[in-house]
Amino acid sequence: MTALQEYIERFRGGEPGTLFQSREGRALPSHALNVLMKRIADRAGLSKVHPHRFRHTFATWAIRAKAREIDVQALLGHSSLTMVQRYARTYSSEQAVEAHSSFSPVGQLAS
Repeated sequence: MTALQEYIERFRGGEPGTLFQSREGRALPSHALNVLMKRIADRAGLSKVHPHRFRHTFATWAIRAKAREIDVQALLGHSSLTMVQRYARTYSSEQAVEAHSSFSPVGQLAS
């Protein structure tokens, strides 16, 4: 079991919602989340650990898994697609070429 799975089972439960919550079940304030992540990163000997990195990673992984940009926008709470489109730009041209075969008109002829 990973540490994250253990945390979810022990403290948060499996219900959908904010990952890191207060004892009252509300989302942690951003400052508290920054402090929590800094402490965990220091104990693990990691650097450059902060909430935005997790948001960026989530957005990038979701886009690579073919999530729609509009869905990522809603999940991250962005008011416009501009920020999500920045995440989408991290998608490398090599990955785009690989993905092309799944939506290419020529690729569709083989189906």
